[in-house]
Amino acid sequence: MTKREPRPREPRPRESRPRESRPRQRVFPDLDGQRGLATAAQLYEHGWTPSSVRHARERTIQQVLPGVYAPYRGPLDGDDRLVAAKLWAGNGAVLTGRVALERHGLDVDSGGICVFLVPESHRAREAGGVRTVRTGRKVNIAAHRDTVPVTDVARALCDAMVLQELTGEPLKAVTLSALQRRLTHPSLLSRELGQRSVSSAATIRSALDAFTSGAWSLPELALAKLVAQAADLPGFVQNVDAHHGRPGHRHPRRLLHGQRGGRAGPLPAVPLRGRRRGKDRWSTTVEKDGRYLEHGVVVVQVTPASIYQRPDRVLARLRSTVKANVGRDLTHLVVRDRRVSPPRAALEG
Repeated sequence: MTKREPRPREPRPRESRPRESRPRQRVFPDLDGQRGLATAAQLYEHGWTPSSVRHARERTIQQVLPGVYAPYRGPLDGDDRLVAAKLWAGNGAVLTGRVALERHGLDVDSGGICVFLVPESHRAREAGGVRTVRTGRKVNIAAHRDTVPVTDVARALCDAMVLQELTGEPLKAVTLSALQRRLTHPSLLSRELGQRSVSSAATIRSALDAFTSGAWSLPELALAKLVAQAADLPGFVQNVDAHHGRPGHRHPRRLLHGQRGGRAGPLPAVPLRGRRRGKDRWSTTVEKDGRYLEHGVVVVQVTPASIYQRPDRVLARLRSTVKANVGRDLTHLVVRDRRVSPPRAALEG
């Protein structure tokens, strides 16, 4: 039998396959006031899809908070993270608490948590060091920091106390600092305290009472208590306006003055000298002390450390100064209470 040769196969026509296109490179939107950040909804509005976002997260972008993205994979600074927190908190959110106080320029530990007040229609939630708290009260916006709305100092102080456990001496110190720098006003703080329970607001009320009595810082309050315990020293008044008998002459503040028990005393000035940075501030301090001396006022330099650590020495220096200047005529000096006007933002609000 002869072997049959195989029949040649006709080549099949090649089917044309669609060419696989590379994934389209999408542009990360640069939106005003967001420091280059964007939410997932904003990315979708600019042509992104959930799959493209997942793909980019593995290569070029990073998720800062749930639903909030940065167009790079490196670290973010504090301002970037604050904007990211606001984007996550949503529309209508207003910054409050410790971070709000910090953004107003007050020296307070932020605690690493951003707290935002949101309307009652929003959900209270927390993620990545950011927390939203629902409120039915109207929230005043005192300023915008990097387009982030920040509530007023009085509200932020009380919220930091209630929501973030800012208590004790740190709370009293930051309250006095806010009042002294006119970042808030006693009337505004009293109004806000009226919305809080009496027990929770005791520390802020104590600081407010100290401020209205003349103390603008914790060291000044400690100095006032120290002098009050010494019956042989003249009465102590703080943060007053001292005027020369002639119009147009003014002295700086923090003066020992007055009569106690019918005994008139001399008028030494006791400026508190803490740490001051920069040569300009130091030169200003020296010039202010010189204005006391021009009008016959004796200056006794005292530091906060001396008040807390060496109170007996402070009292001894004051006694020796008063004793050495008994009988001096200082009737040309007029001492008046200093009026603290509300901040401009409060008047406009």
